[in-house]
Amino acid sequence: MTKWFTVHTSSDIAEKLRACGLRPTRQRVFLGELILDGADKHITPEMVATQAGQQGEHIALGTIY
Repeated sequence: MTKWFTVHTSSDIAEKLRACGLRPTRQRVFLGELILDGADKHITPEMVATQAGQQGEHIALGTIY
């Protein structure tokens, strides 16, 4: 199976956010690193919040949505 989207660095994520008209805030880049890691997976916002917490980042569920 081919990975359709792989991001390697924080600057790649920041560039993609800017291309979509979004400011690359610290939280957005962090979430991008969690979500866009190239793995083929199904995730929920709750799973993302749990992963963030395990890495020492508290991000509100509303922010993730």
